Amino acid sequence: MKEKTMLNEKTWQKMKIEIINEKIIENLDFDCENEDLNDFIHNDALKHLNEKLAVTYLCMIDETVLGFVSIANASTKIDEKHKKEIIFQYSEFTAVKLGRLGIDKRYKGNGIGTCLVKWVSAKSEDMCQELVYDLYL
Repeated sequence: MKEKTMLNEKTWQKMKIEIINEKIIENLDFDCENEDLNDFIHNDALKHLNEKLAVTYLCMIDETVLGFVSIANASTKIDEKHKKEIIFQYSEFTAVKLGRLGIDKRYKGNGIGTCLVKWVSAKSEDMCQELVYDLYL
């Protein structure tokens, strides 16, 4: 069994997030102790990217994958009761769907999951700002 690793500040500074690719999948040593999530990252994440269903981002240090998050476009429907409370009278709003999230068992308890959720939130906010900016140019 692989030993659990606690990350220090210096290690956190080396962390990067990048989109999944074939090279990484070929050498992937990842186990989050969830069969469905392990199957997804090993077998489906790259297919979803190529089919434009979802993008999987990997949280890495050097060549080691600590965790991943998969996001996709989605929409949220607004029911009639709540439409009156919203300035825009649309029945649906675009959204970002956090599809899957997994942390390698060696790195659980380091806050990587929280970091990835916050990263997705910030990324979606940036994308929204870019869209609004592009619309008004």
